[in-house]
Amino acid sequence: KQSTKVEEAIGIICEKIEYQISYSNASSSGKYVSFNVEIEVNDEEHRNTFFSAFQAHPDITMVI
Repeated sequence: KQSTKVEEAIGIICEKIEYQISYSNASSSGKYVSFNVEIEVNDEEHRNTFFSAFQAHPDITMVI
């Protein structure tokens, strides 16, 4: 299931920090799901590192 792959990807990327994940929405067909991920970062560089990691993961389609 795609949502499980996304949740696993988030867990891998955030494995060394505390994070919270919450379901946000799904497309009417169920093909796309969205999640909110909350993490605490030290600075803009740290935030950009996570942002890039989410963007680069093959199971994550879009990062906003």
